[in-house]
Amino acid sequence: MNDHKNEEHEVVEGFRKVKKDEEHQVIESINMTNTTFVQPNNRCSKQNNTISNLANNYNTQFLHSKKSYKGYIIVSAISISLCCVVFALINGLSNRSLKNNPNSNSMADVSVSEEVSSKQNNVNSESDANSDGKLSEAERTRILNDAQSKASAEDFVSAIEIIVNAQKEYGEDPSFSNSYNEFSASYKKQVLTDTDELINKDDYVGAIQMLSDALLVIDDAELLAKKESCESTYVSSVIDQAEELLATKDYDGADAIVDSALLKILDNSELKKEKDKISKLKPVYLLDEISPYQRPYYYEYSDKISMGGNNYSHGFTCMGYKDSPSGHEMYFNLNAEYSEMSFIIGIVNRNESKGDVTFSFFSDGELIDEYTMESSDLPEKHKIDVKGCKQLKIVVYDGCMVAAYSGTYGVAEIVLTSK
Repeated sequence: MNDHKNEEHEVVEGFRKVKKDEEHQVIESINMTNTTFVQPNNRCSKQNNTISNLANNYNTQFLHSKKSYKGYIIVSAISISLCCVVFALINGLSNRSLKNNPNSNSMADVSVSEEVSSKQNNVNSESDANSDGKLSEAERTRILNDAQSKASAEDFVSAIEIIVNAQKEYGEDPSFSNSYNEFSASYKKQVLTDTDELINKDDYVGAIQMLSDALLVIDDAELLAKKESCESTYVSSVIDQAEELLATKDYDGADAIVDSALLKILDNSELKKEKDKISKLKPVYLLDEISPYQRPYYYEYSDKISMGGNNYSHGFTCMGYKDSPSGHEMYFNLNAEYSEMSFIIGIVNRNESKGDVTFSFFSDGELIDEYTMESSDLPEKHKIDVKGCKQLKIVVYDGCMVAAYSGTYGVAEIVLTSK
């Protein structure tokens, strides 16, 4: 009897040990299931509660059935089988739930990612289009509208500028080319009308300027021909005026009008020829170019010298007494740059009790010529050769020893001729 009880006790203890190991495995499986599938829906939550209840029932059945080791074995087998079936059922339902109802946060993350990717693709697409110089329809429309707005206000220059800038940025485009041709034709018509009005008012300078400005905007053969025609007419008019002034020996006036025209029409060959002609005819006055580096006390430059009832300019006056060994002396450095010199000599004021006065001209110390005048003589014009002359000396002497008895004499219109 005792042997039988001992045997029964060993079997029960062994069953308990096995049962604890199996129970631990089942609980671990349930925990892993709960960790892997984080409550996809309420249905799974209820299933987890069912598993927990089964485990509790299992423990209760174990305690009540320990009276018989055979009962322990039967209950244990049934409990383990039931837990395995439930576990398989939960696993299948959880997988199906994840397929049909994926986690909302995961779906949001995927949606945001797809949206960002789509926007990035659009940006990259636009960037590639700009880098390739492609023009969108919206941008083409905006450019054309801006240009048309300027043209409607008759600001054709701004309209053309908008189109030209667009062509530089995006290349040739049929819409741009058509607009450019349309605006250019309108601008050309406007310029031709305005220049005709200026020409009718003899304002050739204004017409030339307007045509020059237009040719900077559009390259047009008709506008260029119109500009050349206006320039030719204007230049002819200037030359005619210059010739009229030269006929009256108004060299300064003729030179001034040609210089003014050259400022408006740069490098015009006809105007340059006229200026060269004036320069050759225009007198080079000695005292305008060269001042005496030595002169007497009573020397005076004057632009108004009265001699013989007439007034003269571009000369000097002096007395004639013996201020130096030979009289009043004036020295000039011609630097051997001239070939001839013309002048007018005369008596400004003369004491009637005195005699003649002599005008002498020296080139580098050698006498070139001299002229003697009586107190009643009229002014005289002379010309002398000064080729190679470096030092020009002019001497005026009336034989008096002191200023009180000397007269005043003049040398005027002293003109040099270049080599």
